[in-house]
Amino acid sequence: MLYCIRIKTADKYLAGTDANIFISLVGEKGTTREIRLNPLISGDAFERNDLDHVYDIDLEDVGQIKELLLRSDEWGLGPDWYPDYISVARFDTTFNIGRWIEDKNVHRFTRS
Repeated sequence: MLYCIRIKTADKYLAGTDANIFISLVGEKGTTREIRLNPLISGDAFERNDLDHVYDIDLEDVGQIKELLLRSDEWGLGPDWYPDYISVARFDTTFNIGRWIEDKNVHRFTRS
């Protein structure tokens, strides 16, 4: 199944990151494999106040999306990241993040 994902980085001082960002989608039928978003975005991904788009990601069909799993590898200088939101266009589902991602843990967000 093809998905389109939009990632909005906040307009805050040092909100952008050069770290690798990974996501998985959790739906009523299961969980997608984890994907690294960076190479799927043209240009410099996850910069302050940017809206990045990832088009036509081929992932497992998990049905209606309920949760988003988000992880950073905290790579590079200034690896922390402050995303505003991440949305999955196929299901018009938005996950409001609105906080710093400052570690390598998997962070779980439910739909808004």
